[in-house]
Amino acid sequence: MPRPKPLIPKTYLDWQQKVLARDLFTCQICGKNHHQVQLEAHHIKPYYKNPKLRLDINNGKTLCNTCHKEQHRKGWKNAQKTNN
Repeated sequence: MPRPKPLIPKTYLDWQQKVLARDLFTCQICGKNHHQVQLEAHHIKPYYKNPKLRLDINNGKTLCNTCHKEQHRKGWKNAQKTNN
C-alpha cells in the first residue's frame, strides 16, 4: 500500500505562491514560464539547515523542475567535495 503524502502547511503553500508570483512565474535559470514547464519554489539556503529562513521569500527563487533537480544535484556534489 503506498504511503500517503504528508500534508503541506498553509504557511508553506503561501510562501511558495509568493515566491512564484514575485518571479513572475518564470524559472530564474532558464527563463521558461508556467505555460511551458512545471515550476517549483526553491530554498536558496537549505530548508533543513535554516529553519528561521524557511518562510522568508528572499530565501526562495522560482525554478522549473529540470533546473531545480540540477540545482540540488550540484549542491550534493559540492557538499560531498567539502566533506572529503
